[in-house]
Amino acid sequence: MRKAIFTLVAAAIAAFFLYANVVDTDSTKAADEAAPAGPSVSVELNDLIGSDGTATIGTVDREKAAALIASLETAEASTMDGYDRIPQYGTWLTGDDSSDPSFCGDTRNDILNRDFDDITYSHDDDCQIASGTLDDPYTGETIDFTRGPFTSSEVQIEHIVALGYTYRMGANGWTQDKREAIANDSDNLIAVDGPANQSKSDLGPEEWMPTDSGNPAYDCTFVARYAFVADKYELPVTPADRKAMTSTIDTCEN
Repeated sequence: MRKAIFTLVAAAIAAFFLYANVVDTDSTKAADEAAPAGPSVSVELNDLIGSDGTATIGTVDREKAAALIASLETAEASTMDGYDRIPQYGTWLTGDDSSDPSFCGDTRNDILNRDFDDITYSHDDDCQIASGTLDDPYTGETIDFTRGPFTSSEVQIEHIVALGYTYRMGANGWTQDKREAIANDSDNLIAVDGPANQSKSDLGPEEWMPTDSGNPAYDCTFVARYAFVADKYELPVTPADRKAMTSTIDTCEN
């Protein structure tokens, strides 16, 4: 009888530890899936693109950019079936979850605050950008921005790697936290001319470059940033997009 009781107790203890290990493994797996892995090539984004943290055109480190591009996995794009922007990627985040917790705005205002010159703030809300000047990286033009129902869309917050593109390349299987992270990641966001942003839509580098909106000088920076974000989130790109990025880095002047 004692032997049977001892056997049952031992089995229960073993089952407990087995269950605990399974739970811990699942929790770790969920945490790993939620967080970006970080770039496989050791480089900070600002060092890679020669930037001061804004949309400034600097001198791209072509060797490191080429290494990043070469390291990207490739895959064929899937469809947009089931894509739903807000439920899957969320809206602009605020506070500690926004792209710049040191500024009090939501992610949109964070990026405007970073990329604009000559900024003024709403008189009743210091967290909201009222006006500013943008040296637009996609058109090469200077845009004088004034917030308002008929003018705010003149400057839009662009996802370098478009959310629709991430969905087609595998983000449909990501966790909600990881999708919201890339949607609000300042590394993946710049303020740009509204019509230029609309023309890019969710196209990849093979189908769209800043050249198409009038500013070939930003092509090299664009593909370096594109590769950095794709690598950071372990996102594959299409073979055609990787080829286009490689060709651009090989021939760009900056």
